[in-house]
Amino acid sequence: SSTVACRRPGAAAEARHAAFEELITETSVHAMTPSALLERHVHAPVVYLQIDAEGHDDQVVLQFLRAAELKPFPVAITFESMLLDESRLQSTLSHLRAAGYTQQCQSGQNVISQRVKT
Repeated sequence: SSTVACRRPGAAAEARHAAFEELITETSVHAMTPSALLERHVHAPVVYLQIDAEGHDDQVVLQFLRAAELKPFPVAITFESMLLDESRLQSTLSHLRAAGYTQQCQSGQNVISQRVKT
């Protein structure tokens, strides 16, 4: 068992977030559902899932939790929380808890959750 040290975001993190907002541009990309992604490209159980969807991480986490192809669930899921407001973050954490995950760490940008149920 190991312990991960994390710190809560402060004023400096909030200033970086504001600076990042100015750099964000919109680009069209080919998208697919988590089920289609898993079916086409993943041929072994997913152990670790990392999501960075530029402010849509909560929606992607929920889609992966609902994807039958993801069973068994990964041991750990990391997602970027920096662009989520508190309500969306808490809702995502609630869904993760319902799926058997516990929050291990929240840094200025990411949340790491580990599955505790088998």
